[in-house]
Amino acid sequence: MKQAIIIITSVMLATICQGQVPQAFSFQSLVLDANGDPVSDQSIGVLIQIIDGAPTGAVLYSESHSPITNSNGLYSIEIGNGDVVSGSFGNIDWLGGLKYVSLSHDITGGTSYTLVGSSQLLSVPYALAAGTSFIAPKIYASTARVSPSEIDVNQTERPEIFSYRYEWIQGEPEDVYVEYSNLPDNINIQNRNGSDFIVNGSSVDTIIDGIIRPTSYFGVADPSVSLTPGSYLIDMTFRTSTEVLAEIKYPLDIIDPTVEEVDCTEDFVGERIITSICSELDNLVDIRVIEIEKVDNRNMVVRNFLNTNADLEITFENDECVEMRINNSLAISIGQFTIENIEVFANNGNLEFRVDLIDQNADDISCEVVYGM
Repeated sequence: MKQAIIIITSVMLATICQGQVPQAFSFQSLVLDANGDPVSDQSIGVLIQIIDGAPTGAVLYSESHSPITNSNGLYSIEIGNGDVVSGSFGNIDWLGGLKYVSLSHDITGGTSYTLVGSSQLLSVPYALAAGTSFIAPKIYASTARVSPSEIDVNQTERPEIFSYRYEWIQGEPEDVYVEYSNLPDNINIQNRNGSDFIVNGSSVDTIIDGIIRPTSYFGVADPSVSLTPGSYLIDMTFRTSTEVLAEIKYPLDIIDPTVEEVDCTEDFVGERIITSICSELDNLVDIRVIEIEKVDNRNMVVRNFLNTNADLEITFENDECVEMRINNSLAISIGQFTIENIEVFANNGNLEFRVDLIDQNADDISCEVVYGM
C-alpha cells in the first residue's frame, strides 16, 4: 500500500463562532503518495491530538475527521469541530505551557491511523485564549517559470515578461509589496499601460488586497547604454507594510547571440554513476545511474536523481563553467529521509551534490553524493 507523505501547508486560521472566543481553527494538509503524486479526490481518515508540553507529552484532546482531498491532494478541516475521541477542546489551557498538534492518517479512509508527525502550536492557541481572531499573515511564493527570462542585448526595445505565483495560506489578504534587488545594471521593472511600457523606478510591484497582480516585465532603462551579458539572480521580497512574508530568487539571462557561447554542459551529458555516497543513503539507492540531458549551453537536467524520479534543473552561472545552481527547490523523499537544500558543484568532471537529510526526528544530517564517469 502506498505510504502517505504529508506536507502541512498551513496551520491555523482562527474561526469566529457567533461573536464568541474562537473554539476552532483551520488546518490544511497536502497528501502525497510514495511516488510524490497527490492522493487526489479521496476520503482520508484523520486523527488530530492536542499534546501538552512536548511532542511525546500527555494527550489533552483528540478528534477524528474524514475529509476528501481535492485534485491537488489538499484537504481542509477545523480542529475543534471534529468527532471527539477524548478530552474537551473547550477545557484546554492554551497558556499553560507549550502545546503540540499530532497528525495521523489512514489514506484508505478508515481508522487504522499512521502517525505523520507533530508540530508546536504558536499563534492560534494564544488567539483562542485571548479571545481575538488576529493571525499573522503568511503567503507561499515561488517562481512560475522553470527556465530563466532572457533579454537580448541587440533587442533592447523588447521587454521580457516574468512571472511568479503566490497564495495566501494564513491571515486576511492585504496589500503586498514585491521588492526587487540585485537587478543588473540598466535593467528596471516595467509595467504595461495599454500599448506602452512604463519604467517602475521604485522597483516595487504592489498587489492590491493581496489579489490583483500587475503584469510586470524586465526592461532596459536606457537603450543607449550597453548591457553586460551574463546570468543573474534577482532577489524578490514579498512584504506587507510591516513585515516580510516571503523571499525568492528569480533568474534572468542577458544574452548576446552574436558571441559564440561556451558549451558548459558537454563534459557532463550522458550517463553518470555514483562514485561516492554517504552511509545514511548508501543502502537506500538501488539504481546508481543518472541520465544528464542538455537543454542548451548553460542548462541541463539530471534525470532520476538518487532513483527518486526527481529531476534537477541545473544552470551554469558564468562562462568559466564553474559556478552552478539548482533551479528548482525540491524536497525529495527517500526511505526515512527527506532531502532538502540541494547544492551542486563541478569538480574534475564529476558532479557533487551536497544535501541535507532530515529524518523522522527532524534531525539534520549533511550528505555528499558524487556522480562520475
